Amino acid sequence: MERNLTAVQTSAGEGTRMWPINLYSPNSMIPKGLVEIMGVSIAGSQKNKFEKDGITDLYMISNGYQNRQPLMSRFRSGSSSFRIHHSDSKYDQTNNGSGEAILTNIKHFNLDGDSIWLSNDNLFEYNHRNIIKNHRDSGATVSVMGLHMKASNVVKNYGLLKVDATRGIERLVEKPGTLDELFDALELTDCDEEYSVYANTGGYILNNDILSDVLKEPWAEKMMKKESGLFDMAGNLIPELIKRGHKVQMVPIEEWGDLGTTGYFLDTFVEALKGTFSSLSSFLTEENGYFTLSHSNNVWVHETSLSKKIGGKDLTQRIDAGDVFIGPNTFIGPDVGIDDGCQIAYSDLEGYSTVGKETTVNKSYIGIGTHIGDFAKIRSSAFTGGNLVYSSKNNDTRVHNRSVVGCDILIPEGTILDKVKVMPGYEFSSAGVFSHQTFFPTKKYLIGLGLKHRK
Repeated sequence: MERNLTAVQTSAGEGTRMWPINLYSPNSMIPKGLVEIMGVSIAGSQKNKFEKDGITDLYMISNGYQNRQPLMSRFRSGSSSFRIHHSDSKYDQTNNGSGEAILTNIKHFNLDGDSIWLSNDNLFEYNHRNIIKNHRDSGATVSVMGLHMKASNVVKNYGLLKVDATRGIERLVEKPGTLDELFDALELTDCDEEYSVYANTGGYILNNDILSDVLKEPWAEKMMKKESGLFDMAGNLIPELIKRGHKVQMVPIEEWGDLGTTGYFLDTFVEALKGTFSSLSSFLTEENGYFTLSHSNNVWVHETSLSKKIGGKDLTQRIDAGDVFIGPNTFIGPDVGIDDGCQIAYSDLEGYSTVGKETTVNKSYIGIGTHIGDFAKIRSSAFTGGNLVYSSKNNDTRVHNRSVVGCDILIPEGTILDKVKVMPGYEFSSAGVFSHQTFFPTKKYLIGLGLKHRK
């Protein structure tokens, strides 16, 4: 009899490291998993892949109303062929980490067989059949999805996996601080920063039958109690399982995109535009209204944007005439107006926006309902949505160098933002040159909300 296989998504953090991308106002946040890339939410892209891979039950494990309610509103209970279940809020009060949440919900939902557990704010590219086969053939209690990457990229950023010749995990190291610390953990010498290692992606495959027995053991019962302190998956549960003789295996995956911080987001969405993650690009079909442009690689444009006319010509005609340049690696969502002279490349325009004439958008994320004026230069930056960017030929606006602008912000004509974060609720009093700063909501805005002003 074939073993049961289910999927689990987790959403437990406060999301502060991603501000202002996941802020809709100074006091309103959405789960990071609901942020959209290439027209699909991160959580939605995972759900689509689970369903495509033949999984019929998805469990959404959330911590806190700010995570649970938006996810429940978006996804509800699924359908008769793909059922969605949501965690019980009563467990929020006893939660003391991801390890506790995993064991509690295995018991609560009576999960059997195996489960794929993914954080809903990450992108994963893997061969479903291969990772499940590798997990089951190894007899592992837990399999950790690992990605091969340069040692220098792991330092200070990701957990490290020390594996043996059969890819059994001997040790997990939480974010080594230096290359020396990393190589000491692996017991290696004479290596450089180009050396490849396996990073922990935070994706897991669990043998629920074994873990159901584990949670009855005295050591697990004790660690699950809140007074025992943090009971994390990678930092506590997996090391304890290894110490007690459980098989913990590494299963390699093809690609992984971390979107948990503004910095990671700015890097990962550009990588996704290469077509790296099939959970995103497979959605961009003609059936769903998207067309690819033959002149450039990885360019997806919604049909309503292609048909939008300026000067009597639709976008396709103006591209063919050389009046507009789009690509490579570009996504343009529905109902986007693009004026003549625009150059757009390596960028994600989510939809219902306009881009003024002679404007450059490069390696940038343009959220829904953002309007960018003429002759603006937007490079390596992100707008959350609902933004107005005023600009003109004689007084152009420039936003670059990993600047991130929160929703509903008005940028005055002639403004220059260089590595700046602007939180929702801030008001620019005038144009200026701003560099390496973070702007918080203005006092006038916060007084209306009864909140304290932050200088």
